Amino acid sequence: MLRKINLTNFFAVLLIGGLGLGILSNVIFPQNPKLSCLVLAIAAGLWFIKPYFKKWTDRFSPQTIKWAFVGTMGIILLVQLLILHFLPATVYHDPYRVLNQAELLSRGHLTWTHSIYFYRSPNNAPLAILLSYWIKLFAMIHLSTFVAVHFLSILLLDGLIALIISLVRQYTTRNYSVLATMLFFIFSSFAYTYYLQVFYSDLPILFTLALVFFVVARWTHLSTLKKIVLGAAIFLAVMLGQIVKPNLIVLAVAIVLVGGWLLIRQRKQFVKLLVPFVLMLGGFAASVPVTHVMEQTSHFSESTKYEIPTTHWIEMGYNPNTYGRISGADVKKLDALPTKAARQAYLNKAFPARLKKLGIVGIVKQWAVKLGILLNVGNVQAAYTGGFIQAPASYQKIAAPVKTLSSALMRASIILLYVEVLLSSVALIRRQATLPNTAFVLALVTAVGYLAFHTLLWETESRYGQALIPMLFLLSTVKRPAIKSLTPKTTRFRVFSTVAFLAVVAAAYITSPLTLIDNIQLVSGQLGQLSIQYKALLTAVKPHQAVTQELQLNHSASRFIVSTAPKAHLTGQLINLKTKHAYQLTAGPKSLLVHHVLAKGKYLIKISNNTTKTQKLQISRMYD
Repeated sequence: MLRKINLTNFFAVLLIGGLGLGILSNVIFPQNPKLSCLVLAIAAGLWFIKPYFKKWTDRFSPQTIKWAFVGTMGIILLVQLLILHFLPATVYHDPYRVLNQAELLSRGHLTWTHSIYFYRSPNNAPLAILLSYWIKLFAMIHLSTFVAVHFLSILLLDGLIALIISLVRQYTTRNYSVLATMLFFIFSSFAYTYYLQVFYSDLPILFTLALVFFVVARWTHLSTLKKIVLGAAIFLAVMLGQIVKPNLIVLAVAIVLVGGWLLIRQRKQFVKLLVPFVLMLGGFAASVPVTHVMEQTSHFSESTKYEIPTTHWIEMGYNPNTYGRISGADVKKLDALPTKAARQAYLNKAFPARLKKLGIVGIVKQWAVKLGILLNVGNVQAAYTGGFIQAPASYQKIAAPVKTLSSALMRASIILLYVEVLLSSVALIRRQATLPNTAFVLALVTAVGYLAFHTLLWETESRYGQALIPMLFLLSTVKRPAIKSLTPKTTRFRVFSTVAFLAVVAAAYITSPLTLIDNIQLVSGQLGQLSIQYKALLTAVKPHQAVTQELQLNHSASRFIVSTAPKAHLTGQLINLKTKHAYQLTAGPKSLLVHHVLAKGKYLIKISNNTTKTQKLQISRMYD
């Protein structure tokens, strides 16, 4: 009976369904008909030139492809360095809290009481500890936290890109696939935005998965020495990956499933891959005691007073009001309860009640919505960044159209990648005579595992779906029946169908009432904070004292806001240092603000306590 189970077909069908929803999601969301039309137009244009691009690239020699790879990595690195120098981003929420704590630990401040964030989210404590080791290493050679963190981002990000391109080069005989992959990373926003500007747990997981599939794909052809080196590498990568982001456990489940399937269906292949499978499972096992030791040496311990039960994230996944994403309302309800036990007792009643209210139809609808969010890339590259700290004036003039175009290009590129993988999955189903390469099967099972985990079990975010990127590029190389060469007849049909499609898209674009480009943007920002919601320590401003900070505006602005603590009685001014004109800030519930046209130039922010009592203000500080 077990020998008749076709693991590949089962998971391929599930992936096809998921990618179909992903394609639809990237066409529609974020909702703007004009932007959707632009996405479709770019996708249609790229699809149209595909056979011509194939024909052209077939003439390239292996040496040319090798130099194209070197050039690709060089171009990407150059653009990355320019962005980090001229366009540093303001980082907020979880990545900022992790970075702030890591810097404290690296300076020998082994305290976790600056806020209750890590007691609420203890899974991020190991990430802060690991990052602190890296920052401390760079501090020893007198390099700043900024340099340390961005060097790590570039190392992992460019390593990830190189691994993916190498995987594609290994499994395809067509230059087209390799060069298309290179062009994706050069021209899309993938290499230049979120993963470059914000160091968080998503990038290490992507790198870990890419390394795992790179090694598994090559294992049977490696020399003994390379097996020792790469075996140790995947053991460490999986161990650290699991420490950093526990949902990597999906890979462990996939390894067990594929390993069991190989044992039954292809025992020789099972024996060949037994060592890397055992090493990876050993990495998962080792993550538990290593995490415990790390937390002990850094003086971190979990607190049942603040800790949130695991059920909370599952419950949020079934909140229809937030479409399965993090829910502020759900968080506030649990915040009001005194202990972890009380929160668990509440969830034991609230979660079944939510499922009952949704019903079978509502649950299935929730799954579809969550899957669409998971595979959507419309906003993922802007995750945890509110904009640039102070972009040059020349860039700010073109920032809005650049942002719109890069978003459309990313969505169109991902749609085409999904289409390629969808066709590859169909090819895997139709391949009945021979069993597919084990790396493909493991990639297929792992990809579906991630989709299932964040659709059926956990809360969802577009960031989480990015974990599929290494698997999708690998699966896109599955050999499919050759497409007939271009003839005058097929060329005419291709031109006619593409023009007709673009005409329909153009008509839809013209008739849409919305604008394509959103011109509202952040001129200058500093959004990182430990957050009052996590009981962050506040700075005391004594009576008749003030705190100041200089601000550079490289472009005119229409409003200015400073966040303050609730019920704080503070006054504020924004002073133009050239004209000496002072703009009085109006007090709001949680901020001081002014709505006024502000010319570009240098300003001084001055927050004063004009009362007779000490007031509180949250000030974000970094050592370096």
